[in-house]
Amino acid sequence: MSLKLKDIKKLAELSAIKINNNKKYKLKILFELNQILKIINEINQLNINKIEPLFHPIKKYQILKKDKSKKNKYKEKIKKLYKKNIKNNFYTVPKIINK
Repeated sequence: MSLKLKDIKKLAELSAIKINNNKKYKLKILFELNQILKIINEINQLNINKIEPLFHPIKKYQILKKDKSKKNKYKEKIKKLYKKNIKNNFYTVPKIINK
């Protein structure tokens, strides 16, 4: 498959990209897209029937650390400071928008 200049205009429309009207610029984009399509075509022609699928291409494992919860030592202090502003476990603030 090979793209033509009119295809570039259609691709730009579909992808909502504004492309400069300079013909040299469009030819450069056309060349690059055709190179990408050529590589994709070569990949599609590879015989992968005897290759087992991998979960991940790199056989490394992520070492996960156990989550540790940090107790918020300031939680009680904050509750004491703003005790009058707490209703149903929510902090209330002064109304700033009038109807």
